[in-house]
Amino acid sequence: MAAAGSTDKPQAYAFGDARPPAGTAYYRLRQVDADGAVSYSPVRAVRREATGAAPGFALAPNPAQARVALDRRALPAGPALAVVADLSGRTLLRQALPADDEHPILDLQKLPAGLYQVRVEQAGRAWVQRLVKE
Repeated sequence: MAAAGSTDKPQAYAFGDARPPAGTAYYRLRQVDADGAVSYSPVRAVRREATGAAPGFALAPNPAQARVALDRRALPAGPALAVVADLSGRTLLRQALPADDEHPILDLQKLPAGLYQVRVEQAGRAWVQRLVKE
């Protein structure tokens, strides 16, 4: 992703793996300075257990720009609520999900680029997915 350029203020960057593999995945950052010098972060191992066919939902596309479709076919039938929050937990968007809509669209146009959590709440249960907005 593009850098913010020269600045004396701290900058935060985020990237989400839209399709992380089950098992162990290895990640590292590659930084290219303005003078062309390249450096790498230490490698980090992230272990993810296979989840099988547990109920949940998917977001597509992810990363998203203006809108994202929420595929809720694996969730129990019935109305639900989608809540989009920033990583500090502040709710930025709440949207009712009618029982008959398997692929509701969330409008992200008013949200700045960044990393978010999308939570679907239904009958006292909740499922969470990360979302990257470009």
